Amino acid sequence: AAEMARAEKTSAATYAATSAATSAATYAATSAATSAATSAATSAATHAATYAATYAATDAATYAATYAATSAATDAATYAAIYAATEIDAHDVAYFLLRCLNGWSSYWQGGNQWSCVDSCVTFFRHVAKLPLDYSKYDHWEKASLHSGPRYLHKHFYIVSDRPEFIHRDAQARPHCADGPFTRWRDGWELHSISGVAVGRRITAGEFGVRDIQDERNTEVRRVMVARYEGEDRGRYLRDAGARVVDSDVDLLGYPRRLLRMEITDDEPYVAVEVMNSTLEPDGTRKRYTLRVPPAMTTCAAAVAWTFGFDAADYQPARET
Repeated sequence: AAEMARAEKTSAATYAATSAATSAATYAATSAATSAATSAATSAATHAATYAATYAATDAATYAATYAATSAATDAATYAAIYAATEIDAHDVAYFLLRCLNGWSSYWQGGNQWSCVDSCVTFFRHVAKLPLDYSKYDHWEKASLHSGPRYLHKHFYIVSDRPEFIHRDAQARPHCADGPFTRWRDGWELHSISGVAVGRRITAGEFGVRDIQDERNTEVRRVMVARYEGEDRGRYLRDAGARVVDSDVDLLGYPRRLLRMEITDDEPYVAVEVMNSTLEPDGTRKRYTLRVPPAMTTCAAAVAWTFGFDAADYQPARET
């Protein structure tokens, strides 16, 4: 454990020192190269972009070199500390293995899905032609041009093809309401609604009340409730047999109900059912179910809350 800690400190110190030195030298060279060609109006923006791009390129190269120099020593020390010892603490071994699993994610790279980073660096390489050493970045750039997400390791390489398509919502989150948001040519696909990873049955609408109640993931359950209800807010409460907390009538004599459903690992789903005071073209009145805070205990307080009032301050006008 002591050797592991010492190796981690050595790696961190070496990385910090080389990063600072390289960053300072690159910054000075880049600033001199770009400031003469950039007007006063755009110097701030160009300076920031140039610094970010060159730092990313040199930082990656420096870290790779530093890691290669210290990796062998770290691996040897770790191996000796855990496997060569005559007495091994099970807790220490478990901790080490968990650290390995946790660090595995750092090998994942987005490939073409991280094009924003590559576009920035390649601009300064091929367009601005900054005089930097791009030999190490060249491999990264080619892999990004010809492949999708990948795992990089010094001994092996796992790479996927570029997907057929990627759908997103207005906030650039993975999203497709009626199918996979991305799919590869071998048929492998992923589903997501508003950035929440879900299964195919959810995007296909092939689930019911029991499936919603059995879902353990809170975010997925909320997506399922929203899809199950659609425009009929309150359908899930009614179909699941929600408890009626309170009931009364509005000023026009139409019934109102306050419904409450307890949900595992999430706040209760509480909503008030009301009738629209405006007639529909066919002469009927539309029913609305409005979700309200779980603290609501009466229909009057729930309706008042939807208008931004306390129950005592809400005095609706009678409509005829």
